Amino acid sequence: MKYNKIVYAEFIERPNRFIARVRIDGSSEIETVHVKNTGRCRELLIPGVKVALEEAQNQDRKTKYDLVAVVKENLAGKGPGWVNIDSQAPNQLVKEWLNNGGFPGEKLTMIKPEHKFGKSRIDFYCESEDRKILIEVKGCTLEIDGQGYFPDAPSDRAVKHLNELAEAARNGYECYIAYAITMPGVSSVKPNVQTHPEYGRAMTEAIAAGVRTLYLECEVEPDCLCINRCTRVISVDTMRKSDAWTIANITPSKELMYKAGKGIFQGVCWKTPVAILAGKGNNAGDGYVVAKMLKDSGVDCRIFLLDESRFSEDGSYYFDICKENDIPYEQFTEDTDLSEYGTILDCLLGTGFAGDVRGITKTAIEEINRAGKQGTFVVAADINSGLNGDTGEGSTFVRSDLTVSIGDFKFGHFLGKADKAMKDKVNCDIGIKII
Repeated sequence: MKYNKIVYAEFIERPNRFIARVRIDGSSEIETVHVKNTGRCRELLIPGVKVALEEAQNQDRKTKYDLVAVVKENLAGKGPGWVNIDSQAPNQLVKEWLNNGGFPGEKLTMIKPEHKFGKSRIDFYCESEDRKILIEVKGCTLEIDGQGYFPDAPSDRAVKHLNELAEAARNGYECYIAYAITMPGVSSVKPNVQTHPEYGRAMTEAIAAGVRTLYLECEVEPDCLCINRCTRVISVDTMRKSDAWTIANITPSKELMYKAGKGIFQGVCWKTPVAILAGKGNNAGDGYVVAKMLKDSGVDCRIFLLDESRFSEDGSYYFDICKENDIPYEQFTEDTDLSEYGTILDCLLGTGFAGDVRGITKTAIEEINRAGKQGTFVVAADINSGLNGDTGEGSTFVRSDLTVSIGDFKFGHFLGKADKAMKDKVNCDIGIKII
C-alpha cells in the first residue's frame, strides 16, 4: 500500500491520543496533526523524533495531516528505522496481500472483509475448496530487544476476538490471528503479558482450541508498506493431525521420515565428527536418516541411544539401515563426553513433549549444553528437547545454535523460553498438508 503526499516533521508532543504537535521540515510553525493510532506508542513518539505525515485529501478537516510513521532510533538493535503506526494500515495491507495470493496453502476462492461472527466482526472470512477461514488482523508496533509484543496497551477487544476465534476453531473453522509487524527487523510477536495478562491467557486458550498465527513481516518506508514474508505457526495438535492426514492420503510414513531427515541434513553445515542423540520416537528416526546421509557423504558420526530397546516402527527401520552400514552406536551414559564432537544433533524428544525432563534424558540435555558452551555446534531436530511445543516452556532444555523445524513452525518455536533456547531457526517444508 502507498501513501500520497508525504511530508516530514519533528515530533513535539501528543496532548491526547488523537492529536500531536509537530514542526514540519523547513518551517518554524507548530502544526497540529491527527494521529492515526489511539495506542500509547510511548516508546515511539518521543520529542525530537522524525515523523512522516500524509496530507489529508479532505481539505475541510481541522487537521491538514495524518501522522502515519515514526523513526525509532535503535530499532531491533540495528540502528534507526521507520515504524508505521497507522492503525488502519494493517487491514488494508492484509487485504492487498490476500488478493495477491499471499495466503499459505491453496488459492482462496472468496475473500470477504468485516465478516460478522458471533458478537464480533472478524476482519476477513475466506474460503478455499472446503476450507472456511477466519482471519483477525492485529498491527504490531511494540518492539523490545528485537522481539515484537502485542498489545501495547490493555485491549478487551483483542481478548474478545481471541475468544471468538477459539470458539470458531472448536466448531471447525480454520482460524488465524495475523500480526502485521509494521517495522523491519522483527519476525515474531509474543503476548504482552506484562501489560495485559488476560491477553496471554486468552492466547493460550486459543492455541489449545486450534487457532493459528501468521507473522507478517513488512518492508516499511515513509510512503509505502508491504508484506515481504509470512510465517505460519500452528499448535502441536494441528501438526499431529496434519501429519496423520498426510500419511493416510499422500505420503507413506517412512517416506515422510526420510524427507524430514533429508531436510535436516541439507539445512546444516556439519562440523565433523557428529554425535546424534536419539530418543525412542520418530524424532530419533529423523536422526537415523541423517546418520546414513552423513555416512554417505564421508562425514564421521556416531549415534548415542538413550534406550536401545525401544524404537518407533519407522525409527527401527532406519536404525537397522544404520547398523547394516556399520554406523557406530552406543548407549548414552552419565559418563558420556560429547565435547570432542564438532556437531551434536538433538533427536531426543519431539514437539509432543510436555512436562519436565528427568533421569538420563535430563543428563543428556545437560551434557549437550555443556559441550555447546565449549564450542560444539548444536542442532535441534524439529524443536529443542525439553521445550513444550505449544508454550515454549521447560525447566531443562537443549540450547541450540540452529533448530530445524519440520512441517510448519509450532508455537513453542516462538513463545516462552524459545528465544533463550534457539540462536537461530529455520523451517523445513516436507510436504505435510496442514489441515
